[in-house]
Amino acid sequence: MLTIVIALLFVAGTALFWLVIGMLGRRIAKSSGWNAVLRRYPDRGPDSGDKPLLVVKRASGRIGGVTIGRGLELHACRRGLRIYPMPWLRPMNTPALIPWRDIADSDESHGGHPMKRLGLGRPEMAVLTLDRPLWDELRGKAGH
Repeated sequence: MLTIVIALLFVAGTALFWLVIGMLGRRIAKSSGWNAVLRRYPDRGPDSGDKPLLVVKRASGRIGGVTIGRGLELHACRRGLRIYPMPWLRPMNTPALIPWRDIADSDESHGGHPMKRLGLGRPEMAVLTLDRPLWDELRGKAGH
């Protein structure tokens, strides 16, 4: 009897955990501008016909005011930059493919570290901040 109660509590706790994660993920996506980017630049991933020329997994960056430590997957493609959301948000979100022409970059520095501020969309809907060497490598690999 006790093992049944423990199993039920475990299942209920797990379900509650994922419900809270889902709600938190939606709130973060909305406040950071990520939802607007997904609506404007939906992508079906590599099956869309635009194969990645460079894949960077576990990249760190900031979307809006949300810092994502080693939680982004970035693909440099001929048509643009494909951004996969954090792994725990993937069941609820598809990747976005932002055309190179719709990304405005400018130099920044955070604590003396060279960064690139990427304005996503025209007009700008969200901001992604990446290490400058990483951005240069992504853009260079795609020939932009």
